[in-house]
Amino acid sequence: MKFTKQIINTVASIFLISLVHAQENIEEQKPQDELVLIPGPIVGNYNKNDLNEIYDESSIEIQCDGVICTSSSDTVLLEEGKVTLSNAGTYILGGELNGQLNIDATKEDLIHLILRNSTISSDFGPALYSEKDKCKKLVITTEGQNTISDSINYPLENTENDEGNSKQPDACIFISNNLTFNGKGSLDVNANFADGIRSKKKFKICFW
Repeated sequence: MKFTKQIINTVASIFLISLVHAQENIEEQKPQDELVLIPGPIVGNYNKNDLNEIYDESSIEIQCDGVICTSSSDTVLLEEGKVTLSNAGTYILGGELNGQLNIDATKEDLIHLILRNSTISSDFGPALYSEKDKCKKLVITTEGQNTISDSINYPLENTENDEGNSKQPDACIFISNNLTFNGKGSLDVNANFADGIRSKKKFKICFW
């Protein structure tokens, strides 16, 4: 009888200890005081073209209305639902493009793209896309309100290489080389397939 009583007391003690630990865990899970993050100066390696927001009359304008676009220069390749930039320079994109903006310049070229109250909505993969070794750097300056959206399904099956990296584009904005954002406008990126923005090399954001 005495032995049975000891067992009962031991079980009761374990139960009470469990209750205490459970109560401690509950208290630990209680929401803490709100943490306020105060931004400070950020030091980075930014060069002149990363910070450049300026364009002039020599800039090439592209105006889109659905799948049809017009341009002030014949160096811009315009197809139904696709705009291709194949030369270095400054380009101003306005209106609504239902398709893809493709970067096909050489690996030594720098392209400055001004998004001025523009919308790009792709039904066939990334909305803004450059393949490997196409364009040394893409600098995107935002003006006004801009929106970029990719498709839910991509045309090519995304497989992985030995390092576990995707071989195919998998982002709404997919740039194989360097990518910089600056400007005082807004940019909404709607990623319907996977990532919103992917740069395979240096990616810089210079908004202020």
